[in-house]
Amino acid sequence: MRDTLRWQFDWRGNQMQNLRILVDHRCEDEPQPQLRPIIVGPDPYPVRDPRPGFAASQQGPQPPVQTPLEIITDDEGLNG
Repeated sequence: MRDTLRWQFDWRGNQMQNLRILVDHRCEDEPQPQLRPIIVGPDPYPVRDPRPGFAASQQGPQPPVQTPLEIITDDEGLNG
């Protein structure tokens, strides 16, 4: 009976590791890929010689800035 048992393996880090559990072929679990580490790609290259405002100047003409209306606060303006 023991000669039909297999070692159970599962992901631990970047490699498969023996869990030191002997199981029958019917009870053997498949290795879980969600236990593998996430491989993140490299950071993008930084912009060479960056200058502030460069992107804003490349967007074309901007709409004019509207100034707020002037509020009359004296009584003479209201009563005429």
